[in-house]
This record gives sequence, C-alpha cells and structure tokens, in this order.
Amino acid sequence: MTRIIKTYINSGVLIAVYQGNNKVSIKAVNILDEENRQLISSDFVKLEVLSKALYHRQQEEIQFYQGFFASCSVCGQII
Repeated sequence: MTRIIKTYINSGVLIAVYQGNNKVSIKAVNILDEENRQLISSDFVKLEVLSKALYHRQQEEIQFYQGFFASCSVCGQII
C-alpha cells in the first residue's frame, strides 16, 4: 500500500515549474509528477499566479496554471 503524501504547492513552485530553466524547476517538476502525492494549494496562490498571466495575456501560462488547479485539491476556496 502506497502512503499518500499531502503536499502544499505555493506560487514559487508553480512559477519554477512553468519557467522550467534551472535545478529548482527540475526538482519541482519531479515533485508534481510523483504518484504518491496529493497536491494541495489555495485560491490565494491561484490569484497570485494567474493575475499576472491574465494581465499579460500569456495563454500557455494561463493554461498551465488552470490545468494544475483543476487537478489538485484546493483548500480554503474564496472564489
């Protein structure tokens, strides 16, 4: 039986994964891809990362964040 690890993902992790250009990005991608993790975030993080991408009309970045939030457990929903 695999133990599920609840992992809170903050904005820094999401930005690192999206930018994907250094050691931190690679480590963050590996965490997101682990099967035994339940990814958790919040609407505050959602607002933090999506606001800039929406303002600058960065469609790929918007889709990345929306995909992440659709697939994770969001706690403390405010919107």
